[in-house]
Amino acid sequence: MLRAVVLFALLALSACASGPYAPPSTTPSTTTAVAAARAQQVEEYIGPSQNGLRSGEGTYTWADGRKYVGTFRQGLPNGHGTYTLANGDTYDGQFRDNLWVEGTYSWRDGRRYVGPFRDNKPNGVGTYTWPDGKKYVGDYRDGRAEGNGTYTWPDGRKYTGQIRDELPNGHGTMLLADGRQQTGEFRNGDYLGAQGVVQAAAASGEVALERRGGTFLVPALLNDSVSLDFYLDSGAADVSVPVATFEALKRAGTIRPEDIIGTENYLMANGASNKATLFTIGSLKVGSTVLTNVRASVSTLAGPPLLGMSFLGRFSSWTVDNRRSFLVLR
Repeated sequence: MLRAVVLFALLALSACASGPYAPPSTTPSTTTAVAAARAQQVEEYIGPSQNGLRSGEGTYTWADGRKYVGTFRQGLPNGHGTYTLANGDTYDGQFRDNLWVEGTYSWRDGRRYVGPFRDNKPNGVGTYTWPDGKKYVGDYRDGRAEGNGTYTWPDGRKYTGQIRDELPNGHGTMLLADGRQQTGEFRNGDYLGAQGVVQAAAASGEVALERRGGTFLVPALLNDSVSLDFYLDSGAADVSVPVATFEALKRAGTIRPEDIIGTENYLMANGASNKATLFTIGSLKVGSTVLTNVRASVSTLAGPPLLGMSFLGRFSSWTVDNRRSFLVLR
């Protein structure tokens, strides 16, 4: 439903001094006279100067391919300009004393953020778009979606409500692709229901794990009808099931048309994009714990079953006792 987006977050809006939102430094190294001389040989400024400082419309080019084209004042970018990073990403907008104020940050793969910045991080109300048509409009704090906002998907889904940690957290409304509406509490992108209660047979528990190939397998029961061993994978956004399992659940009558949420494009570890069907598992039992309305995906690509964050993220904490080979849910 929402985790892949948010890989929004995740992927897209992390910012630090050395990251994609770092300001262009237009002051060559002055550590030593030799370093300054070398910098002058490989870095170039073309434009007017005043009192020995860059002033007016000019271009500053770095040896590693970075470039700033725009207005200088007192030697620093001030006013409108375009900064191109060495990797091809660009920021186009307003500068104030070498800091980004408001503008557009564009990635080479087509992603784009438009809005205000503070300390070279998105802050305020901004818009983030993806090449496949996904879109977020809402609050940003220190480079992350945080506050209130709206996600929209190309298949017609739309979420409006509270955002925390770049995911729907709190009260909100999800309009599904088929027109159905979910209004209530969300936690880490999952709809908990009108009252916001996670239905569980037990609030916590321990589950025996099986080691296989350097990882852990977790036995589970889906919709009280199909048993499946999942690989424990906190790197997976959702619970992921094979096509054969999905078809078995449909044949058992435990997945209805209204349980199909939509589709989502997931970014794979190798950089490839994979389109998957999203659906809701009515009940997912792991050990003595049963969660209801768990978001899951089924991919056309062959892959192992994964117990991802749409299950694990519903708990206050989860740990693996490596010595005893147990999953501990709290």
